[in-house]
Amino acid sequence: MILNNALLVVLLVLAVAAGWMLGRGGLRMDGAERAQLPSQYYRGFNFLLDGEEDDAVDAFTEALAVNEDTLDTHIALGSVLRKRGEVDRAIRIHQNLLKRPELTAVQLHQSHLELARDFIAAGLYDRAEQLLSDLAVQSTEFSATAQRHLLDVHEAQR
Repeated sequence: MILNNALLVVLLVLAVAAGWMLGRGGLRMDGAERAQLPSQYYRGFNFLLDGEEDDAVDAFTEALAVNEDTLDTHIALGSVLRKRGEVDRAIRIHQNLLKRPELTAVQLHQSHLELARDFIAAGLYDRAEQLLSDLAVQSTEFSATAQRHLLDVHEAQR
């Protein structure tokens, strides 16, 4: 029940962020993408109101472009999905973040850390270990956290 409430809160934040981006007019898209975005946003909001959380998540993630204003929302959404046991969807969201060329190094490292957490939750320790090892060397901000998770991975593999 708590995870469902947390997912609803994240979805509402995602909906507000998408609405803010739409209202702000700061989206740089061609005409076809601009026409498609509001329908995805409203479709997601309808799913949310109808209690169809899974469909709402899909619609909002399609509607909301990844940028520095929405990165935390995407990371939070992936974390909630991971906690709900929907690790494959969390992995997909975090892998999608890594494909974005406009992310700063810190944002990229944060996305790597979240993806490693997804891999740990899925039992894919070899993939998590590789990401965390790279992160421990490359990132000053997340090095200590990566090393703690590496220790957890090594303990889980024994």
